[in-house]
Amino acid sequence: MPNLENSSAFDPEFLEHLRGLTMRLQQRKLLRQRGGQHSPSSGFTREFRDFRSYSRRDDYREIDWNLFARLDRLFIRLYEEVQEFHVHILCDDSLSMVEPTGEKAVLVQKLSLAFGLAALVGNHRVSVYQVSDTISPVVNALKGQGTFQRLVEAVKSLRFEGRTNFEGALSDFSPTKRRYGVVFLLTDGFGDTLNDLSDSLRSVASWYAEKHLVQIVAPQDGQLDIRSDPQFIDVESKRGLKVNLSPEDVSLYEQLHEEFCDDLKDACGEKGINYQRWSTDAEFDRLLMEVLSRGVSLQADG
Repeated sequence: MPNLENSSAFDPEFLEHLRGLTMRLQQRKLLRQRGGQHSPSSGFTREFRDFRSYSRRDDYREIDWNLFARLDRLFIRLYEEVQEFHVHILCDDSLSMVEPTGEKAVLVQKLSLAFGLAALVGNHRVSVYQVSDTISPVVNALKGQGTFQRLVEAVKSLRFEGRTNFEGALSDFSPTKRRYGVVFLLTDGFGDTLNDLSDSLRSVASWYAEKHLVQIVAPQDGQLDIRSDPQFIDVESKRGLKVNLSPEDVSLYEQLHEEFCDDLKDACGEKGINYQRWSTDAEFDRLLMEVLSRGVSLQADG
């Protein structure tokens, strides 16, 4: 098993690129908050919206004295309430994410850092969880860009081992109704059964949150090498099966894997869950923008 504490997700070059990318998105107003939309939920902050000429009924503490010094006129700063979201990042930490190469686990690390940093820059709260047969917190309710290093350490502590039982894990988890949530579920979709995740999405659909499922796939997931008689081993249960395959069998396997991904996408669509299939060899920045362009809470246009 590769040493994931030293993976490329924690390279200074990648972290610096991630910071630069997120800040550029913010500066260009491509990463937008949901601001200005009122909600009965608690957890509001104030965001500057505009200026207005001062009148006697206004609070003098809202006067912008810098603007007065330039224009010799009194203006007050207008604010609007902006909801503070709680961003939940759920990481599938089962063994299928790390064997045989670890590429999927590294992508989970990178995406956790990317979504987490986008939330911290937007002044939202961030929690990271590991998903196996239960959902357990790794770090809870970080807030502010100064906590990014704590986020890095939390993601670095993820251990990819064991099995995933989506039915048990997802049914026991629910974002708090005290603060509207944004959930990113990062997984390859492989559970105890082929349809384990699809059948468990009814629990996800009931969450008080904007919901995103990122299915992480590696190129080898949908391909077979039949140059020798292969042995299939379930890396989570360790059950093995040696088989003889024809080219037709290989084609059928590839077709079934494609159908597995399509069925998961369709199940997400039926339940109002944003879906993104993400291959480990895909362009990171482009797909990150594509995921952030969905929903309304952590949004990037373009």
